[in-house]
Amino acid sequence: MGDDSQYTLSILHGDDLQQLIEDVYIQEAERIKSQPFDSPIEQNKYLELCGSAHDTALDNLKSALDAVQKFFPIDPTKGDIANNTLTYVELGINVAFQTLRNYSVRLSYVQKLSDHANALLSALEELDPQNVINARRLANDAIKYRDAMVRYLQNYKNGLSTAFSNWVKSQGLTFAELVEKFQLELGYEGEFSDLEDTQKLEVYKKIIKESGQEDIFQMEMDITEVGGVAVFLLTAGIMVWDIFTSAHVETFARDTVQTMANIGGGLIGDVVAEVAATIVADTILASEIFLTGVSLLSGIGATFIIAEIAGLFLDMIFGSGGKKVLSTDNIKCYVAPLPDGAEIANQIFHDKNIQASARPLGAKHNISPPAGPLLRDDC
Repeated sequence: MGDDSQYTLSILHGDDLQQLIEDVYIQEAERIKSQPFDSPIEQNKYLELCGSAHDTALDNLKSALDAVQKFFPIDPTKGDIANNTLTYVELGINVAFQTLRNYSVRLSYVQKLSDHANALLSALEELDPQNVINARRLANDAIKYRDAMVRYLQNYKNGLSTAFSNWVKSQGLTFAELVEKFQLELGYEGEFSDLEDTQKLEVYKKIIKESGQEDIFQMEMDITEVGGVAVFLLTAGIMVWDIFTSAHVETFARDTVQTMANIGGGLIGDVVAEVAATIVADTILASEIFLTGVSLLSGIGATFIIAEIAGLFLDMIFGSGGKKVLSTDNIKCYVAPLPDGAEIANQIFHDKNIQASARPLGAKHNISPPAGPLLRDDC
């Protein structure tokens, strides 16, 4: 993981964000084309998967920008809500393309973001601006989702949870045991999978806060906010997973990294077993759930498992608190090095040096949500 306190993101908007989506897609497609697939049909399936993440992100941007251009000139109340929704979408896409290097995982994220943004925009279309209560509620919703994304990007890999991660490792806790510990502290009984999604989110929020991180999700969410809960449950689950795994993945030996890089593909269970065979004296590191999750999310070295079931696999892990795992025995996957979207974004920012449409995020994290309309021709 390295020194996370030095990790830097550049938050992109407009033309620059669209360029990030295109550049990441092009590099990913090139990597896929260079991999040994069983057949051209199989290769095309994975290219389409990669293209779906690209297309969904661009569709999200277009829908949100269309709403701003439609409402801002004629209705300030609706215009402000549309503007904050656009910012939320843009920030969410930054999360997807800069912090999720695996496009098969990113697709699941942007699909959830799309469902939520479309629900917000549909509510905006139907909103009677004279209905003060509904207008205020929708306006507050758009702001809280936008601000949560800002805080997530501000705190991404900031190193504040290092001591907690080391403590979790020293205690020998599995992901499921970590989640269960904090579930019980909140007084939630029964299986984690049986909790309401809002309760699951509260458990993950508590772990994040106890780890030393800022409370990223400073909001109360109602279970009726299905789209928002889905986006932030996945976001919080990924954050807790990163906290849990960070101290472990630093101990991956060179043999493990090299083995992963040389596999090429196969059944997920066989791939994981081959990698696990290189690991000694760490049962958590060598476990199927750990290696599969790490291979999907953070990679081993710069190499990832890409598979159609990636989103479903993570939904099951985070939805069950690590107790239920999708069977991967007969599921085909491929293993490939994937580009770093954060590096690409930083290069776009530095090459263009457009301060108005890119906000650097460094050690001091001095960013705030943009004020005023985001009307522009560059999306």
